[in-house]
Amino acid sequence: MNRIDGRKENELRPIKMTAGFVDFAEGSILIECGKTKVLCCASVEEGAPRHVPEGTGWVTAEYSMLPRANRERSRRDVSKLKLSPRSAEIQRLIGRSLRSAVDLEALGDRTVTIDCDVLQGDGGTRTASVTGGFLALAIACRKLVASGALAPLTEYVNASENLKSVISDIGWGSATGEDGEIYAIPNSDPRECTSVGFYYRLDWLNEYNAANPDKQIPIPAEENGYSMSLSNFRKMLEYFDGKVTGGNAFVIDTDPHTSNYDEFKPVYMQTILPAFGIYSEWADVKGTLTYIVDQDGFKEYMEYMEGLFDDGLITYQATQNDTNAVNSLMNDMAGVALVNHTNPYSLETSRYPELSDEEKQTFVDTTYAGYIAALVPDDRDGDAAAVRVWSKKAYNFYFVCPAWNSDAQTASVVDYCDKKLDKDVFLGLTIGVEGESFEIKDGGYYPILPAFNDTYNLADKFLTGTREADYAEYWLARTRKTAAQGRMFGLINYNIENTGIKDPICMLPSNEVVDSSYANARNAVVEELIKTVFNADAKFDYDSIKGIWESKKGKDIEKAVNDWYSTWEYRDSFNSVKPR
Repeated sequence: MNRIDGRKENELRPIKMTAGFVDFAEGSILIECGKTKVLCCASVEEGAPRHVPEGTGWVTAEYSMLPRANRERSRRDVSKLKLSPRSAEIQRLIGRSLRSAVDLEALGDRTVTIDCDVLQGDGGTRTASVTGGFLALAIACRKLVASGALAPLTEYVNASENLKSVISDIGWGSATGEDGEIYAIPNSDPRECTSVGFYYRLDWLNEYNAANPDKQIPIPAEENGYSMSLSNFRKMLEYFDGKVTGGNAFVIDTDPHTSNYDEFKPVYMQTILPAFGIYSEWADVKGTLTYIVDQDGFKEYMEYMEGLFDDGLITYQATQNDTNAVNSLMNDMAGVALVNHTNPYSLETSRYPELSDEEKQTFVDTTYAGYIAALVPDDRDGDAAAVRVWSKKAYNFYFVCPAWNSDAQTASVVDYCDKKLDKDVFLGLTIGVEGESFEIKDGGYYPILPAFNDTYNLADKFLTGTREADYAEYWLARTRKTAAQGRMFGLINYNIENTGIKDPICMLPSNEVVDSSYANARNAVVEELIKTVFNADAKFDYDSIKGIWESKKGKDIEKAVNDWYSTWEYRDSFNSVKPR
């Protein structure tokens, strides 16, 4: 049964966000969720409220609806000489939500006010205001950084005992301004890796191979780099489709809590794309960074995915109300899904209720559970050298000092960060004490449970820079909390140093064109892909997709990206693994 506006019961309203909608605000976003339209503006003022500690900033919000935002005119709050209880509640919600996302000390003695004005209300104005307000706030904060709000750290970093040597040159390069000064301490992902791979029903594949000795599908294993060819993957799905109950062979999950998707992964399926020669969303094609829709192989990839859906082999779970991938797999409603490396514990122990909690920690299911790192082209079936994996290692957090700090304050902060990177201190901060919270087996670091979870489960959230080489090994303890998790992580990252290709866009510094236009363009492309590929009544049109990208300033985005990339010092060394 369709809704009044024609949407299906599991279909979201169209979402559109336009940055820079207002010229004069430090940050502005017009967010549209269906017919709901909210204008969110971020204004920066010097000085903070008196109740705020000295040297600390503040983020607050105001919310209002235009008189004709609804079907009938409402009186303005000002005409009633008081704020309505509804508006007061909502603006408190917005303010508290956004303050929780800001380092108020780094903001300095400033107040950022987020004005959320509902131009048209058709439900969901609170969540639209929080979402649009956050983006407006982010834009305003980036402008603060660009305007000289940060203290240079170069002399203190150069004089440090640990910082300069344990963080890579690429990291320091990403924290260096155009004037050559270092303005932040960069904090990187722990190691290059992928966190997702295909889980498949190994017992069903073994059953197929036993019944078809002349047409067997090779089991993903070390000798083939835990890969499978495109044709064999489809053949496996066709067989699995006869085994599932109440679903289809391949479930595509949009729930970020179970599959670690961002909202684009259901379309950009990173375990399948490498078989079509696509190794990252932005790829270096003959020295030019090229967006995925313009990369060779994208049209063929989307046609392959559309074919799987049209033939009834894919269940696309459009909302988080649908049964997620993990539950679908555990209940035989699917035979294949892209899952996160944190999911195997549930997947591998659910069929063995007789196991105690202690036994589950060390249990590995080699009967039902199999994993695939990536698909390969048919002409490279079984060739481990053909495997390529979407990997990631970026600098996601930066620790800064506001320009209003005294020199002594800035020096002491950098010295504090430096002392935390002493080898013994850093080990203790990240995974604790050997014999108490971790142990070393076969040269690797393994957590001792429950002590590790009780004390160090969130320790990696409080790092201010890392000993990058050491942390790459310490962090693996987090992937080994259960034998099942450790097994999957090891398989999907098998030989990652020779198969992983990273997306250079993750190193792009703040850029006005990209910041204001890329999210809108990406959203529009993905929305159209979902409508056409995962819809039996529509047909994928490659030229239409390219047209949408270009109509959303795609060419301007590409130019801005490549203006940076053409001069980036590390463009040739960032990826040691090259395309197949």
